[in-house]
Amino acid sequence: MGRIEEVHSLSTTAPLVTGNHFAVGRVKDITVKPHGRIQISQIMLYEVKDGKIISEQFFYTVPA
Repeated sequence: MGRIEEVHSLSTTAPLVTGNHFAVGRVKDITVKPHGRIQISQIMLYEVKDGKIISEQFFYTVPA
């Protein structure tokens, strides 16, 4: 959190569940030192086995 100066908004989607995976989307609008204000769209993908998360993958884009 040291580089994040301000959080303007943060939203998370409902999970999309299929088989032993689920995905959640997130959009962040933040001000980061030294880059200024940016918006980040992220998809977080999780794999579940025996009721526990066994794998995480994170995909994101930052608009130009």
